[in-house]
Amino acid sequence: MMEAAFSTSVNSNAGNLPFADALGFTENGMDGIFQSTAPSGFFSGFGNLLNDVSDIVGGITDAIGDAADAVAGEAIDGVASGLNGATKAWVEANYPETDTLELRKTFDKSNITAEDSTEFGKRFETITDMKVSQSISLYKAETGSDLSPETVKRLFSDKDFARDALIQDKNLHTVYRDILNTNAPATEAEAQERGFTKLSFGKSLYHNPMDNNKYVSPDGHLEMVYNKDTGARVDSVEYKGTFNFFGPDNTSEHIHADVYPYAVWGN
Repeated sequence: MMEAAFSTSVNSNAGNLPFADALGFTENGMDGIFQSTAPSGFFSGFGNLLNDVSDIVGGITDAIGDAADAVAGEAIDGVASGLNGATKAWVEANYPETDTLELRKTFDKSNITAEDSTEFGKRFETITDMKVSQSISLYKAETGSDLSPETVKRLFSDKDFARDALIQDKNLHTVYRDILNTNAPATEAEAQERGFTKLSFGKSLYHNPMDNNKYVSPDGHLEMVYNKDTGARVDSVEYKGTFNFFGPDNTSEHIHADVYPYAVWGN
């Protein structure tokens, strides 16, 4: 009885169902579906309909996804910009200019190669894959400015000195960091092969994490950003990776030497 009632109900409404023609329904209703000889056009029509619906839903989903990505990307950039602005204001309020340039002039610059053989010099080469003297020569060539081995050493060991020196000297913050980051992996695949760590979304806010992945070397010093789709290195001034004098795991030191100068100068 229930089957008969169900069949009657379905039959009586079949002609009014959406997509009736596409499904192969006729004025006789859906009897054929419940019999051994189903309408020949039903299954193919139904399959075509599902494909069409799937395409429509997929298109809507893609459109929504693109819109959401755009909105989210703008929101993330806004958060990063807000954080950066607040940090810059705090730095300017709490750390007025100091005469670190004059202080650095008193350092001995007579033999810049001597530092290469010291414990720090060896550590520096392990981190950057270049010698202290090489980095100083490159800096001189690019900026025309002198840089002493003692200054380099203190940038890696004295967070307060590093903060003040890097805030006061834009070239030291931008050009010298780029020099020290020279030997970072060129691609995301190479970064993975070399054991670099992919940072979380939250730790990549300044580097457009919607589109990019941020990596740091095992010691936290070398930092690179790669495009999610291509794996290629991102070199734009706005989002590229920057060398860290103190790795992100050394929170206080990293904030002083790397975050505060970034808030003032950007990349």
